[in-house]
Amino acid sequence: MTSTPRASQRFSVQTNASTSSISSPRPYQSQPDPGSAASYSFSLNGINDALPPVFSSRRTTSSTLSSSASSAVQQALVSSPPSSSRALPSIGARTSSARFASFTNEEVSTHRVGAGAVPDIVDRPRDKTRQSEIALSSLSFLFAEMVSYTQNRVTGVTDLEKRLSLLGYGIGQRLLGLTLHRQEMTGNAKNPKRETRLLPTLLWVHTSFWKAAFGKSADSLERSTEQGRGDEYMISTNVPTFSRSICVPNDMSQLSVEAITAGMVEAALDGLGFPARVTAHTVGTAQFPNRTTILIKLDKAVMDREEALATA
Repeated sequence: MTSTPRASQRFSVQTNASTSSISSPRPYQSQPDPGSAASYSFSLNGINDALPPVFSSRRTTSSTLSSSASSAVQQALVSSPPSSSRALPSIGARTSSARFASFTNEEVSTHRVGAGAVPDIVDRPRDKTRQSEIALSSLSFLFAEMVSYTQNRVTGVTDLEKRLSLLGYGIGQRLLGLTLHRQEMTGNAKNPKRETRLLPTLLWVHTSFWKAAFGKSADSLERSTEQGRGDEYMISTNVPTFSRSICVPNDMSQLSVEAITAGMVEAALDGLGFPARVTAHTVGTAQFPNRTTILIKLDKAVMDREEALATA
C-alpha cells in the first residue's frame, strides 16, 4: 500500500510501502535506483523546486505520482508569496505559447524549404528545361557506377547487357512521356499528332527522341538490304555518349555498354505501338573506334500492319 505525501516543509514520495525514508537536500547528487523501493525526498527551497525530480520506476503507481504532484503544487501555493503564486501560471502559459510558436515556425520553415526545392522534371516549366543539360563528367561517373554495380551481380557478358538494357528501358519509358508532352504543348495541343506508320516513327526516334536524350540526332538510319531481313533497321552513332568513359577489358571485348541505349529505344518503340527487339553492337572504324549500331528487329505484327496499310 502506497503512502500519500503530506504537505510540509520537507516533502517525500514513497514507493511500494517502503518503511525506510532517505532525505537529502540535493537529490540530484545521489539518486537511488529507480527500480528499488527507496524513497525520493527533496526540500522546497523555491517555486522552481516545487515539483519532484524526474524519475522512472515500474513499481511506482500512477496514483502515487498524481497525488505527489498535487501536493507539491498545493505546498508551493501555500508557502509562496501571492505575487509569486500569481506569476507561476503566466510563466507557464508564456512558456507553452513560446514553444507552440517555435513549433509553428519550424513547420512553416520546413514547408518553405520544401516549396523551394527543385520540383520534378515533368512539373518544371517547359521552356526553361528544354535546353538544360548536365555535366558529362557527372553522367559518366553515374554510368560507370551503374556498370560496376551490375557487373558484380552477373556471371557473363550476355547477362550484363540484359541488365543494362533493363535499366535503359525504364529510362526510355519516362523520356518518351516527357518528349511527347513537350511536343504536344509546343505544337497544337488541341489536336496532337501521332505517327502511325513505321518509317515516320523511326525517323522521329532517330531525330526528336535522340535529341531529347543526348542533345543531338543520331548519325544515320538504315534498313537492312539482306534477303529475309526486311524487318531490321539500324540507327548508328559515331560518338556514343555512354561509351566515352567506359574502358572494356580484352576478355570482355564482345560487351557493348550501349545496351542501355538499346533499352531506351526499345521502350520508345513499345510505347509508340511498334514492339521490337533492340540490341547494341559496337562496330568501330579507324576514325570512330566506338561507333555503335542500334539494331532494331521489328515484331511480325508490325510488318503485317505495314503491309495492310500500304495496300489500303
